[in-house]
Amino acid sequence: MNLIIERGKTVKLTDLPPYSIALDGFVQGPEIDAENHRYSFDHHANCLRFCTTSASIQSWTAIRLGMEPEKYSVYANDIDSDVCAAIWCLKNPDRCNEPLVIKLINAIGLGDMHGGAFDTN
Repeated sequence: MNLIIERGKTVKLTDLPPYSIALDGFVQGPEIDAENHRYSFDHHANCLRFCTTSASIQSWTAIRLGMEPEKYSVYANDIDSDVCAAIWCLKNPDRCNEPLVIKLINAIGLGDMHGGAFDTN
């Protein structure tokens, strides 16, 4: 897996090469181009904030549903706990079923989705 961090950069999903994952705003809004294996795991723009999950939960879910992230390039334009957790999941897909990982991803994801206004206990 390749990791590309370009602070503040945003692009369209179609600007990315095949086998790309854009995290948390690199592409504005959640998008899927399954034919070219391009995904935007965003939850800030062009979405319903109350039901669109965080980048880490979207990454974790994709892995649990069978995505094999090893051949992907991952793009980020900022680093926070949600992006770090998403990258960790994408780099460690074999550990995403562990109970403590599930608990941590849910806590980070819910906290990031709702800016601390949601009790994660």
